[in-house]
Amino acid sequence: MSKVLNLFFILSMGIPAIFGGLQGYPSFLSNFRNPLIIFTILFFPLWSMNPAREWLQTFFEKPTDCLSDKKEKVFVFWIVIFFCLVYLKVAFLNYFSFQVSANDFSVYDYLIPETAWGRFMQSPACSYCNHFGVHSTPILFLLYPVHRFFNSPLFFICLHPIVLALGSVPLIALTRLRILAPVHRVLVVISYFFFAPLITTLDYNFHIEIFYIPLGLSLIYFLEKQSWLKFAIIFLLYLAVKEDGAIYASALAGGALMSKMERPYKTKIIWLTSLIVIASLTFWLNSRVILPRNRGPLEEGVKFWSKYGNTPIEILDSFLRNWGEILGLIVNGGWLKILGLVLWTPLFFLGTALPSLVFGLIHSTANAVQVQKVDLYYACPLIPFCFGGLIIFLSKNSLTKKTRSALVSGIVVLNLFFGEYLTFSQPNPKYKDFTAASQAMDLTKKICSQGVFVPHLNYIHDLNLLSQRCLENKVDYFLINEKLNPYPLRNSDVSNFINLLSSDSEYEKLDFGGFLVFRKKNP
Repeated sequence: MSKVLNLFFILSMGIPAIFGGLQGYPSFLSNFRNPLIIFTILFFPLWSMNPAREWLQTFFEKPTDCLSDKKEKVFVFWIVIFFCLVYLKVAFLNYFSFQVSANDFSVYDYLIPETAWGRFMQSPACSYCNHFGVHSTPILFLLYPVHRFFNSPLFFICLHPIVLALGSVPLIALTRLRILAPVHRVLVVISYFFFAPLITTLDYNFHIEIFYIPLGLSLIYFLEKQSWLKFAIIFLLYLAVKEDGAIYASALAGGALMSKMERPYKTKIIWLTSLIVIASLTFWLNSRVILPRNRGPLEEGVKFWSKYGNTPIEILDSFLRNWGEILGLIVNGGWLKILGLVLWTPLFFLGTALPSLVFGLIHSTANAVQVQKVDLYYACPLIPFCFGGLIIFLSKNSLTKKTRSALVSGIVVLNLFFGEYLTFSQPNPKYKDFTAASQAMDLTKKICSQGVFVPHLNYIHDLNLLSQRCLENKVDYFLINEKLNPYPLRNSDVSNFINLLSSDSEYEKLDFGGFLVFRKKNP
């Protein structure tokens, strides 16, 4: 009977979430902070042939008997598949509801096509800036052939949720390495997929930082296994994500060096010390060579710590001289709230505490409020240390079975009730009108567009964001919709654009259900 009920709940939750409408969960669950809480509440107890009370008693007193290793593998497999599909659905709904903007997404999406056309790592979404003058992200070269093969913005749209789901692979491996009770492993995996900072990244679309999640968890896994060659390979890939990766990777390796060592000592010291040296050289290369040489006249870079100095040495010196102020910022930073979702367990081990503290120092002292609060996608480097520290903490021999069960179940509940829930956007009902509007333009001509349309225009050789310069240059086409995100302008500016172009005798106005194309006569 329990299996029949379980199948009913899986179908009632899973099918709507993946294939159904916007909510993705039954309407009677809408009062929950996270409606998918029912997935955890009902999914596991109903697989047990014993009454729920007896199951809970076993869970706290002898958790190893709650679930077999075989069933754990089945559970985890389908949990990963389920959430991967749900995440994909969220990403596609964001795309077709015009929630994906040129801001950041198209910066990354255009880098590879523009490089193929001879404009190295440039993008119209940042006025044809050189991306390597803003961030050093060599990992893009590994994506180059795959992106060119698909040649579609949907590649990055799909890649984002898939990378998040792949992050669970080293997480699962780490749980099986360090956690004895299969049921605890399953609950840790569920906590990962419900983790608010992870889910939040879906709302802000593809960013290169998401690669920190699977690579960071892989680093911790191979570090725990002491598989040094594999650890070194992942370490180098981690450095290739972005310039700040060298700082977090060095902190992880440094924390491991200062932690209690297991034999063979010499091998561990040689590998970790060598990799710290490589990371330091990489940071110097990025900050002193790659970024300055690729920074054009319009690219001043993002100086998040300019109030403390203009070089890493100046900033570090200012931190030391103003240590009281810095300590206050760290204590009040958003990074501690994120660690709170795993009950601050990463701070109990030097290997995860040191990179977490370094992350907290960097983000808490930044000028930008969003960075201080660790909003948007900024938590990506911290997420692996959260779960790595949690898993290591759960493997402590000093913990009783009841304490482990209470801890892991408490973290699941914490993330379900006080975390984040998936947002299923409303697809724009006039998307076909947009398609007709885009087909009315000659995509080989000069086009100026709102940023919201850039991810939907595939790849255009001469595309620019709406600006005064477009009016001055009398480009061939304008694509505008005043009801959608006006970026990079304000709503009033978009209305002014429409009025100016409507009164300009050189342009013909075409209206496709609110999607306006202003076509230059005889372009």
